[in-house]
Amino acid sequence: MKKLIIHIGYPKTATTSLQLNLLGDLWREHKIEYINHLKEPKPYLGNIRCYKNIQSIISGRNYSDFELKNELKSLEHIKKSITVISAETLSTIYPDHNFANLDSFAYKNAQKFKETFSGYFDVIEIVIGIRAQREIVHAVYKQWYNEIVGENPIFEDFTKWLEENFSKSKSEQSILFNYNIFIQEYCKVFGRKNVHILLYEDLLHDKNMYYNKLAFIFDTEKSKVQTSLERNIRNKSNLRDDGKIEIPRSTLGQKITSPFRRILRKNVNSSKYDSIKRIYHAIIPESIRDRKIGANKAVRQIKENEANYLKNRFKDSNLKLISSFDFNKEKMKKYKYI
Repeated sequence: MKKLIIHIGYPKTATTSLQLNLLGDLWREHKIEYINHLKEPKPYLGNIRCYKNIQSIISGRNYSDFELKNELKSLEHIKKSITVISAETLSTIYPDHNFANLDSFAYKNAQKFKETFSGYFDVIEIVIGIRAQREIVHAVYKQWYNEIVGENPIFEDFTKWLEENFSKSKSEQSILFNYNIFIQEYCKVFGRKNVHILLYEDLLHDKNMYYNKLAFIFDTEKSKVQTSLERNIRNKSNLRDDGKIEIPRSTLGQKITSPFRRILRKNVNSSKYDSIKRIYHAIIPESIRDRKIGANKAVRQIKENEANYLKNRFKDSNLKLISSFDFNKEKMKKYKYI
């Protein structure tokens, strides 16, 4: 039986550590097929590419049917019993997404994943890492800071971004990090037994639980999971002496392309978009595009009243999730989901 496991994030739930350490190790040891969802080759990803299909699903890029089907042909030759796609963008990005003004319709990607990949695998399983909203919202703000501010400079103020995107007036369907609505959609499409939830907090406070879950999902030994994940912790924030978090400076390329990228992707087909991109790369060398510009930025830490607001904002939806998945209520209270 051939199984596809799609690990879809969320961001800031140890996704990078899982990708580069555990999944990279399993692929190098020939225990899994690890599909490359990126445009360029990476040493920790396999040689089978699904970049165009993934982009078509999450960003609405206009690839031809020939391009999409031709890319998927390589899936027919997979011999391993487990194949993995892992990308945190799958949980947050969808056509018309932007970072400054969030709407979370990424749950609608579930059906597209099924339609795209079900013909090549006997079963598809979904792995979703979650983290208490009072922690993850500020964590992704730091991660997306340059993109957020590039789209709307007013959101240099975290409070303004928080008020814009997580107000009580926003519908439950559209608010980002409503785990219940998101996960229930994946259960509806793929079946409850094929959806696995990883609590980021277990990695910190209940490692045995976390490692055992991963060992079961990827059909490997718990000791293998532990060795891989404890080897190197990835993507840790840089905390300054004044308590603020250091933000990497944006690149010249980000400044140049930020105002135009979404407009072009939405309004021109993929071949024209790629042609424009090639011209841009030919005119401006990579050494210049990657040059860091501007002053160092720092983001303050989240205030306790803001964190408590987020906990209360998502309390009802988290209670529904706890009930549906039989999570230990006391543990979820300790982890501040409720």
